[in-house]
Amino acid sequence: MKPLFHTKLSTKTTAALLAVFSLFFSTELLASGCSKADIEFYLQKGFTHEQVTKLCSIPTAAPAAAPYQGQPQQGSPESVDQAYLAAALDANNVTINQNRLSYTSKECVEYGPPNNTDLIEEACANTTVTVNFAGLKIRKISNGFFLIKDAQFLVEGDLKREFLNLNKVRRQDKSEVVRLLPTNPKRVNIPIRRGIDPEEVAQRIRKYIR
Repeated sequence: MKPLFHTKLSTKTTAALLAVFSLFFSTELLASGCSKADIEFYLQKGFTHEQVTKLCSIPTAAPAAAPYQGQPQQGSPESVDQAYLAAALDANNVTINQNRLSYTSKECVEYGPPNNTDLIEEACANTTVTVNFAGLKIRKISNGFFLIKDAQFLVEGDLKREFLNLNKVRRQDKSEVVRLLPTNPKRVNIPIRRGIDPEEVAQRIRKYIR
């Protein structure tokens, strides 16, 4: 009987500890601006604790007499989509409105002799990409494969790319970066964080395409 009683006690203790942890986790994020339903939604969608914390920590703007033009108002569908995309895209400074999506990321290119991998060079630059929704077409959506390839979300349309630190790129790399990363590209692959379903991202974007 003693071992049985000991097992029950351990189970109850474990359950209590899990409940306390769950309460702490929820309370922490609720205090950051997410409802319990929000937390459950993002966890069900595969977000990690770190990603949910980041998403729930997006500051809430104080009420203003007139919101800044082009920025989504707090509580609007745009602000919800922006919060989601800020956590789902592998990028910084993610903003969205009825007309466009923009984000900042590190883009890299490879160049060199096609038949000699030992001489292939890689060069990277920080860029801001603007995706205009008018006439936008989604060309390819595919899930990533762990350590093999990243998810793809390839779009085509009115796109703009701005270099942020081209002056810091090595001189021998600069011409290749400019050649392979044009400022008016026909297509871009919107970067998605590992573990995020690109189809979920596409559903958010499709609402704005016209």
